[in-house]
Amino acid sequence: MSLSPEKGQQSTALFANYERLLNDKLFYKAAFNTAKYALLSILTIIPLSLTLAFLLSLLSKRLRYISSFILLLPGLLPPIVLAILFMNVFHGREGLLNQVFILPFGERAVNWMSDPNYILPSMVIQSVWRWTGFVTLFLLCGLEAIPRSVKEAARLEGAGEFLIFRSIEIPGVKHLIIFCTAFLFIDTFSLFAGSFTLLGPSGGTANAGLIIVNYAYRFTRFQEYNMAATVCLATLPVLMLLTGLFCIKRKEK
Repeated sequence: MSLSPEKGQQSTALFANYERLLNDKLFYKAAFNTAKYALLSILTIIPLSLTLAFLLSLLSKRLRYISSFILLLPGLLPPIVLAILFMNVFHGREGLLNQVFILPFGERAVNWMSDPNYILPSMVIQSVWRWTGFVTLFLLCGLEAIPRSVKEAARLEGAGEFLIFRSIEIPGVKHLIIFCTAFLFIDTFSLFAGSFTLLGPSGGTANAGLIIVNYAYRFTRFQEYNMAATVCLATLPVLMLLTGLFCIKRKEK
């Protein structure tokens, strides 16, 4: 059964879109930046949140609730508000980061949002500030779900708090660590308001902060919605693979 001329033209156009995408160096730049951003965010947020969750579990209930709420505040803000706050932190010589941590020590001001060497780290810091509280809360709930009798038995055997954390609590929340890792990775592909407010559609100097979602948005500015859709579909296999690996891990447990 042969395709109709109209369907044949649509198939040809679809392949032409993918061919154009694969020949665009900016696509590979955006994909590399996205992978780097996701990796740096995950490698920073997961250990930091796990450490904070452990420290919070040692506090009294009242202090634990207050501290958890403070950590959650950045994540409760809309992404665009968070980006505007970060603009005031990173913006040029007058930014809070330069005024507090750089200039008082006699160092030269850092152009956080103009220097290609600092653009992606700035985005990672934004992600860490936004999501550390939520991930900490997830892991804290997991730590509190571990039966106290198991930890008490370990203490009677002479195990200290750090040994209990390493040998009992970390394995006990491994499923939550996998979930949070998947969540942070998927969030990388939906990050838009924050990076757009900080960098605009260009991705900053030398496209140092260009990620997949901003790359797709650039096509919509010229009403090339078919190419924007092609970019989004190109990321689908990666997300499906991640979801599949996540499900396999869950099934093994």
